[in-house]
Amino acid sequence: MEERRKFVRVKARFDMTYAVVPDGATHQVVTQNVSGGGLCFLAPETLAVGTRLRTVITLPGCAQPMAVTATVLRSDPFELVSKAGRQQGAEIAVRFLDIASHDREVLMQQALLHIRSHPSP
Repeated sequence: MEERRKFVRVKARFDMTYAVVPDGATHQVVTQNVSGGGLCFLAPETLAVGTRLRTVITLPGCAQPMAVTATVLRSDPFELVSKAGRQQGAEIAVRFLDIASHDREVLMQQALLHIRSHPSP
């Protein structure tokens, strides 16, 4: 299988909100990984491939959150079972549609700083 990514993917957890364009409800989530071309997060819902989202990513040390329109590439449903009960959701992978080159650079710098300050065990 041929690798289609243009950007390296980095495991990084940043606070983020998303809403389905044009008028969906806003959901607070945390990224699982990011790249210069998109990101992955766990959502409380499944989303159809091709759905457009307005994402707002909060990066440490940045005065303003980064707002980027994205499209859903993958939506893998999951179910978590715990003592508190069952929780359903989906792992959502998105591709950025309108990220400025400066924002892409800042995002990747913050992701690399994140992995340096949060090394894997």
